[in-house]
Amino acid sequence: YMISENEYKTAAILINCDPQAVKSVTDVESHNRGFVAPNKPLILFEGHIFWRQLKKRGIDPLKYVKNNEDILYVKWTKQYYKGGIKEYDRLNKAIKINKDAALASASYGLFQLMGFNYQTCGCSSVDEFVTKNSQSEAQQLLLFCAFLKKNKWDIYLHNKDWANFAKHYNGPLYAQNNYDKRVEEMVRKRIKKNLGKEILSEAFCPVELEQQRKIEVIKNKLTTVQRVDMVKE
Repeated sequence: YMISENEYKTAAILINCDPQAVKSVTDVESHNRGFVAPNKPLILFEGHIFWRQLKKRGIDPLKYVKNNEDILYVKWTKQYYKGGIKEYDRLNKAIKINKDAALASASYGLFQLMGFNYQTCGCSSVDEFVTKNSQSEAQQLLLFCAFLKKNKWDIYLHNKDWANFAKHYNGPLYAQNNYDKRVEEMVRKRIKKNLGKEILSEAFCPVELEQQRKIEVIKNKLTTVQRVDMVKE
């Protein structure tokens, strides 16, 4: 299910920042979309990470490159991205080579956290990390909070230090895709939009309108009584 406003506010308290900053990260990372299908979080499979993860496990990637060029390569490229549900085709193909390495080589959910970060997110295995990401967007939010706090990167959101947040969260090449500027712009838009809602809410509050209506009824009754008394006199 989608994250509620209260859950966003709770998360913001946990990492001591504006709730709009948290929401803006989802805007940039996933267009505020945590799932592509029931129990299937949004993912992006990274073939260059898969290469490294295989080597980390003592597996020679070169033995598996043939017929797997779309999931196994040395340097980052977006050439093989399929997007949406089709990314699971790439993930499942990689799982046939090595499940743990494959799961660790994809980014998941609203915040697109990489699978190899499972321990930093407080999980005991990459399987647990994937399972939690598959449960709800609220779980994805909690993993994000744990990840930031463990790395001590929450301070950047608190200070609205978008450049340092982008550098650590998105990587040293963040400026090439204006990551920091995009997050900052989304925060600005969200704060402005939220302020507009608050003003509108104050100006058109059903509860306050009902209270005002009751006051007017009482005033009318009092006026009627006064008129009757005047007639009697």
